Amino acid sequence: MSSSLPKSFPALFDSGNIGKTGALLMQPTSLAVLASFGVHGLLWFGLPLMSASEPQQSDTQRSVPLVELSPLEQARLPQISSSTQLNLPKQSTVPGSLLPNSLALEPINPQTPQDSTSYYNVPSETAAPTVFPYSVAPLSKRSLRKSAAEANLDSETKAQSSAKDTEKQTEQEGQETSEPPISSKAEDLLASKQQDDQGKIALQQKYAYSTENTSPDDFGNNSKTLSETAEAVSKGDIRRDWEKLDTMTAPYPKDACQFKHEGKTIAGEAWVGVVVQPNGELATKPTLLRSSGFKGLDEAATEFIAKYSFESSKQYRGFYVPIKLEFSKTDCVTADTTNSAS
Repeated sequence: MSSSLPKSFPALFDSGNIGKTGALLMQPTSLAVLASFGVHGLLWFGLPLMSASEPQQSDTQRSVPLVELSPLEQARLPQISSSTQLNLPKQSTVPGSLLPNSLALEPINPQTPQDSTSYYNVPSETAAPTVFPYSVAPLSKRSLRKSAAEANLDSETKAQSSAKDTEKQTEQEGQETSEPPISSKAEDLLASKQQDDQGKIALQQKYAYSTENTSPDDFGNNSKTLSETAEAVSKGDIRRDWEKLDTMTAPYPKDACQFKHEGKTIAGEAWVGVVVQPNGELATKPTLLRSSGFKGLDEAATEFIAKYSFESSKQYRGFYVPIKLEFSKTDCVTADTTNSAS
């Protein structure tokens, strides 16, 4: 008997196509497809058989032995009174059919209502106080007049006492705030002392050394200013050449005897400029051209040259004079004697 493949089946297994079919099945993709079919077939047949072969769990309930406590152990347990029981929320029952027999819960009976007494007792409203009626005996006209007179007398007495207290308090405050009177003599002494202190301070500043107007530049600037002033005063009628006079020595100021500078007595030389009229008098005040370094010595130099007598001439003239001031024992001794005698 000869068998033939159906016409609808592809001619893969013909004698001529066996080699091609084998080469196609040996490709990686074909092997992966065959392996996937095999694994899924094993799972489809094997899983039902494995679940059927597992033994079923027993539904037997386990019993728990009871333990009896001795009286001593019972005494150690905490005693809970019925009044301190806690109101626990009601638990909902779970159908026993959804749980195993060992975990089936019995329905919980609703708790009986507890005592109406609660932990926080709100006190009831307090009763209104009892009012006892009382009667007042009628007052006579005489007693009313007497009480009114006494009230007026008390008010007057209180007013008088308050006025006296106010006066006393005012007097005490005035005594505290007022200062003790100072005699005229004490005022004079205080004023003289203040003047002496101020005079000492001014005298110290007068004979304190200063570098103001002590440089050659200061001398040039001051000379230029004095020349302009002389031109204005003389209206141009002044000799163009200023004359320098020989050094003059001025009397030493007596109030400078008590001061020293760098351990030595105060001394210096001041340069002063003057503008002289044709009649020999000064046209303006002497001008300090260069300072000696001490204000008191400069003032003494300007006072000295202001009293100097110049000769007359036909026109205005300008002079600048160096004036020296040195310590003089005679002047200072005379000043000490005068101060001690006074």
